[in-house]
Amino acid sequence: MNEPFISKGKWFYRVVRDDGAHKTFTSVKPGLAGKKAVLKKGRDFIEGGLNRSNKTVKDFWPAFLAYYKNIHGNTEGYIALKQAGESYILPQIARKPVTEIKYKMLQNVIMDAKLHDGSRPSRKTLEKIRSCLNQFTRYLAMVEEVCEPILIPLQIPHDAVRSQEREILQPDDLKRLFNELNGTDGNFIYAYQFGVCTGLRTGELLGIKKSDIDFQTGEINIVRSIDKRGRITPGKNKNAVRRFILTPRSLDIVEKQLKKIEHLETEWLFPNILGGQPWQSEFYREYKKLGFPGSPYSLRHTHVSLLKNVPDYVLKQELGHSPSMPTRDIYSHSVNTEAKRFSEIINNELEGTLSSLITDINSEVTPQ
Repeated sequence: MNEPFISKGKWFYRVVRDDGAHKTFTSVKPGLAGKKAVLKKGRDFIEGGLNRSNKTVKDFWPAFLAYYKNIHGNTEGYIALKQAGESYILPQIARKPVTEIKYKMLQNVIMDAKLHDGSRPSRKTLEKIRSCLNQFTRYLAMVEEVCEPILIPLQIPHDAVRSQEREILQPDDLKRLFNELNGTDGNFIYAYQFGVCTGLRTGELLGIKKSDIDFQTGEINIVRSIDKRGRITPGKNKNAVRRFILTPRSLDIVEKQLKKIEHLETEWLFPNILGGQPWQSEFYREYKKLGFPGSPYSLRHTHVSLLKNVPDYVLKQELGHSPSMPTRDIYSHSVNTEAKRFSEIINNELEGTLSSLITDINSEVTPQ
């Protein structure tokens, strides 16, 4: 076996295994530390049994998911990452050695992604696949596995279509939702109205408990979400846990919902018809049965579309797209001046826009 040597201030150590496999290890650490580093790498290469460089994507995938879950938790982001891998990435490159991963190979995973019917997934799904590939290659770099770095961003096909979730409720839909429909027209009517007025994600809407609302201050704490499998999670990401002040219209909707469910012994604000934990599947079915466009996530996009003049930093705070303000206890019952100002900005814009689209709202709330 060769001995490590230095060239131009860098340690080199070429190792040849009994099976003929060979590899050269390097280190830029000065002196004895560099020599020890390359010797250790060489020893691991010889004694490690399976040559790490021959390990496949499938070999590393469970450890990658465990690493991500350990950092981010069992969030919707983790679930989306896992689904992207199982449905689109592993079927294409599971058996590829990680040392053979090239940019073109990763790009082809996106370009060749197919649904069960052979059609191309939505742009949103392709973006999830791209994010998953980026996360995986960064993980390989962290565990010192060699793969071609992604120097050029992976591309989404220009003709990839937006999913139906991008659709929003049109003026006629809003008139129907707020004017013609009420609590007797479906189990989740007030939840759909609340979604338009707050922009909460579907899982966040269903995860609200009555105790999450402070009626003295008008605040709501978003601390949980119910995913598509009925599991209670902290939410999509670390920014999902947040609190903000509800607008008068939103509080009015809550009051109507509480009156509707007063005969049920339930902790949920928008429970199922028996008072139990709601499910996204039944929430979706009722939404489609009522004939609204897109999916329940369209309520969130509708909310954003109604707040065109609200500053981004205010909207992100409400939607959970930015971190909670530092030095402020999220569970405090004190209402800060900035939170009140955010609520007033959103309320004024929402009422001004919504009231111009729908008329004769059966509400005691006066637009401000």
